[in-house]
Amino acid sequence: TPNRAVPFWVDGNKDEFKAGPDGAVMVYMKVKESALQETITDMESGPVTKMEGPYMEGRPWVRCNEPFGEAFDDIEFYNFAGMKIQENDGKHLMYMQHWTLREDANADAYHNGHPFGEIHMALYTANKVSGMQTFLPGTQNLNVVPNPEDATSATWFNNDDPGVQISMPWGPGVGHGPIWSINPETGEPIMNCDGAVHYPLHRHLISANGPANEPLRYTMWTAFEHPVEHVTVPLNMLTSWPNAYIQTSEVPDCDAEPPAGPVEAAME
Repeated sequence: TPNRAVPFWVDGNKDEFKAGPDGAVMVYMKVKESALQETITDMESGPVTKMEGPYMEGRPWVRCNEPFGEAFDDIEFYNFAGMKIQENDGKHLMYMQHWTLREDANADAYHNGHPFGEIHMALYTANKVSGMQTFLPGTQNLNVVPNPEDATSATWFNNDDPGVQISMPWGPGVGHGPIWSINPETGEPIMNCDGAVHYPLHRHLISANGPANEPLRYTMWTAFEHPVEHVTVPLNMLTSWPNAYIQTSEVPDCDAEPPAGPVEAAME
């Protein structure tokens, strides 16, 4: 369901699942309950070193300053290379990849353009507020205040935008529904002027108010990247109600100057 936190848990005692008329492909991650009691405090031990499964061996965690540049030099942000999920006949269904971000990073940088429909699910959370933060386009927060004058990092990028923002905290095994812009007549994604899926500015919120954990913890999550043809939302999952903001239906202004990306903003 759009703009909602969604549990992805599946009952491990079930031995069969019923699919709809088009069938289904099942990708699942299995975890021992005891493992969920662990925390991630470094990238050399604990849960991040225990990932097993098809094609998992030999894949390293890569710190994000290597592929994305010096804007991430001071941020403990890691990626585990994407895995391609496909039908038996080779038809592409999605990519999935894992990320970790240490809680002292405050938050991921805002971004709003993807060539796919992206859903995230938490595996481990650094604290009880970790989750997705997104703007509600066309709204106005009457209590917005300007950024501090010395705020130059990607953490603050667009944080003084007057739009209303919401957050969707995740626990382990919990993700979010579609946050991209949806055509309310068809359920199809609304596209950007460059052909990508249109999103409001959004980011992964990591830190909480008050002192951080000691030692610092990482949040770990999975991103599921679905091709455009697979992300039409069933109309019975959409809701229209006067003066209620249920899902994003913003249409991009192709004549407006595009915003800077998170890396550009971090380097300005």
